[in-house]
Amino acid sequence: MAAGGLPVAWAAWIMMPLVGALIGWLTNVAAVRMLFRPHRPLHILGMTFQGVLPRRQEELAETVGRVVATELLRRDDLVRGALTPAVREQIAASITQAAGEAAMNRLPGFLPAGLRSALAGAVRSAAEAESRRFTQDRLPELAAGLFDGLDIAGMIRDRLLALDLEELERLALAVARRELRHIELVGAVLGALVGLAQAAITAVL
Repeated sequence: MAAGGLPVAWAAWIMMPLVGALIGWLTNVAAVRMLFRPHRPLHILGMTFQGVLPRRQEELAETVGRVVATELLRRDDLVRGALTPAVREQIAASITQAAGEAAMNRLPGFLPAGLRSALAGAVRSAAEAESRRFTQDRLPELAAGLFDGLDIAGMIRDRLLALDLEELERLALAVARRELRHIELVGAVLGALVGLAQAAITAVL
């Protein structure tokens, strides 16, 4: 018996939340699917239907490219990431080795081998000192100039625009699949709560 003396319809307490959960879940599933589909414009009764991502792919690509270039891949970060101590050491070693080999190849062949080796060693030592100064002082500036010449935003925009719509959908789902599933489940929970409230109102009335 309910508080007002009316019989409680237990079927309503079961069915209404179940129906509400089903409706809420299906509604959110449809909303999530409409983010991606239909891929191509679909014209029905004078209305055009198309997924949000396919319809706004160009705007999305432009925005993502700009945000990545200005906020995520700033020039200074790229320079620091590229010119790690190991990379600087490798560049300096390559310059030193190239200088030593060039010296040995260009020294006259009539010079004694010991003299040629000593001269090449002197060149190699000088090149090593200069290459280390170069990688510390000049190389960051040169790298910064190189990155300044790269249109990172344009490269990312063009890559996203080149993506097939199904590939774009797979990429988005790979990033946000769990969150989208949560949205679907939240729809079911809210629907069940609404159904429960309706059952309570029905029982009271």
